Amino acid sequence: MGARSEPDERVSSTGAAALPGMLGMGVAFNGLTGTVGTLAVEREDGTLPRAKALP
Repeated sequence: MGARSEPDERVSSTGAAALPGMLGMGVAFNGLTGTVGTLAVEREDGTLPRAKALP
């Protein structure tokens, strides 16, 4: 009588393995897009050159 083995705790589906990476990429993409959008708006308003002129 052999020892009873416990079930394997590894991720069994590709979707479950890819989900954390997809969430991380979404956060990074949204952060970059938000920063670029904010800089574009500030440049059009004229506040970006004013901020650059400050010492």
